[in-house]
Amino acid sequence: MQMPWYTHESLNRWVRGDHRPDWRQVRSVLLDALLGLAHLHYNGVMHGDVKPANILVDGRERGRLSDFDISLDTKERTSAARIIRKTTTTMRVTALGMTSDFAEPELQASGQATKHTDMFAYGQTVTCLQDHCEPGEEVVAPGHGQARGQTASLITILTSTDPKARLVAKDGMCWPFFSILKDMRVKATSTCLLCEMNGEDDAKDSDAGIECSQGHFHCSQCVSTLTKDLLKIESRGKCAAREGQVM
Repeated sequence: MQMPWYTHESLNRWVRGDHRPDWRQVRSVLLDALLGLAHLHYNGVMHGDVKPANILVDGRERGRLSDFDISLDTKERTSAARIIRKTTTTMRVTALGMTSDFAEPELQASGQATKHTDMFAYGQTVTCLQDHCEPGEEVVAPGHGQARGQTASLITILTSTDPKARLVAKDGMCWPFFSILKDMRVKATSTCLLCEMNGEDDAKDSDAGIECSQGHFHCSQCVSTLTKDLLKIESRGKCAAREGQVM
């Protein structure tokens, strides 16, 4: 098996390493993992082993949900007993010190993995990192006071004893714990790679555009031009198969 290289390794190693990410960076990586969970649940897949050790952090400090050894596709029949045995063992071995077991109460009782059990494990993951998710008392900056205490409220609703009372992944992304990141984000500008490659003298930094998975920024004008050019050469059948999406 070949995987990309993740510079900062797993989330639990990253927060304890020399990099010392601040609370906004940690919340951002947790948001990436939640986005991954939302995608899985939308497609009927239960991860079954959510924990800090299974969230990898790349060189751009983006989080990736990993380790699908015991994931369950609800469209297939899978042994829940095998899942719970392996989950309990591996989680106890790699869990952070503050939480010894990520297995959800109802998963232990019934052996039935669901999106609710995934969200409980995600809540336990946040619990393990709660000291890294809050602004320090010594730091005074706009929005920091509002951010304090948000971790505890998120953990409470994610780890509720009532499975149906827990946040679902797609709704969790709008929770104040994450939405405050948007309010505090500093607008950044980047130079369009395509403008530079084309040798345009008037290429300027812009904040209107998109960034590809490799970190290359394209201004909105170049994206529009590129899309139109692709549509000229691609067949209608190919465009329909991709549902209008342009790579």
